[in-house]
Amino acid sequence: MPAIVGNDGLEGIPSLQDICDLFRSIVNDTFNDGAGEINTDSAPWMKPFLNSAVRDLYNDLRLIGDMRVVKDNFIVSGLPAIASADPSVQTALKFQGYFDGVTVNAQYQLPSDLMWVVKLWQRVHGSGAPFLPLPVAPAGLAGCYQGESFSAYEVRGQNEVWFNGALMPIDLRIRYVATFPNIIRDEIDFANTFIPIQDCTNAVAFKMAAYYAQRISPDQFSLAESQATKFTKKLKDDSIRNGQNKQFALIPFLGGDGGDIGIGGGGGAVIAAAPASPNSNFADNETPTATGNPNQFLLAHSPVSGSLQLIAYPPSSPGFGATTLYLGVDYNLAGATIVIINGNTYTADQFRAWYRF
Repeated sequence: MPAIVGNDGLEGIPSLQDICDLFRSIVNDTFNDGAGEINTDSAPWMKPFLNSAVRDLYNDLRLIGDMRVVKDNFIVSGLPAIASADPSVQTALKFQGYFDGVTVNAQYQLPSDLMWVVKLWQRVHGSGAPFLPLPVAPAGLAGCYQGESFSAYEVRGQNEVWFNGALMPIDLRIRYVATFPNIIRDEIDFANTFIPIQDCTNAVAFKMAAYYAQRISPDQFSLAESQATKFTKKLKDDSIRNGQNKQFALIPFLGGDGGDIGIGGGGGAVIAAAPASPNSNFADNETPTATGNPNQFLLAHSPVSGSLQLIAYPPSSPGFGATTLYLGVDYNLAGATIVIINGNTYTADQFRAWYRF
């Protein structure tokens, strides 16, 4: 069984042996040169105690948004395309494989330690292009015609990530909050397996001591639990203090990724626009082009993610009675193609678009 963290020079990450040695010291079982008389590494309760204590610590840190339990840049390469555009088709990336609308392909899987999806990016497989943010579908996936790439995603079920599918193979990049894998089993090497959280020895060992006290000495449980809480709080306070030195912004849930606008959704009214780079190009008051499909319209350029503001006017009074359309609610965007999903019927001259490209 490989180490969770190898010899990469990271100081302060304890091995399972470090944690168990401290645990034995806490419960006064340091016989046999510290290997223990009762609480040996091979005692049947040691591995369950370790697994449970580390999982509990991970849960404590997830609750405060600790970055030590966040992983990024997990790439799933070449998710298969669907056969043809069909609004009834949905696909899903699961722990068991990728459901392409017909069958499950076990070659493509979510990371086994994924607890929550934080953010997704995508690109067409083999394009070598940058990954672009993939918006959330806050009201569920719309039944729409697919484009070359995914239009949005939704997480449901057992952390399954659902899409409408795409007409081209897709590379997916995943940022996620991790859980601790249940790796502490019979074949584990205690001395060479590490918990990748710096300075967590005390917190984990005292959590184990609390479990042990609850089992054989209930009168000592409160003391052990209070010590576990104290050391866990120190780890949490360190994380919170570190976070206070950085600037963060709330990510809007409605259709955007928060990367290009300050307030509002990825297709909604831009209340506070982010500064543009010196080489940015802008489309101002553009009228999209009709495609012959009553639900699809074409922009002159592909908007930068989150920058599109799309307005629809009543056909009888262009310029009056404007309605802002929202990405993932009223329409999806695949490259430069707008796909209407709210059930309304428009003509191209009813739209006006502003965006960066």
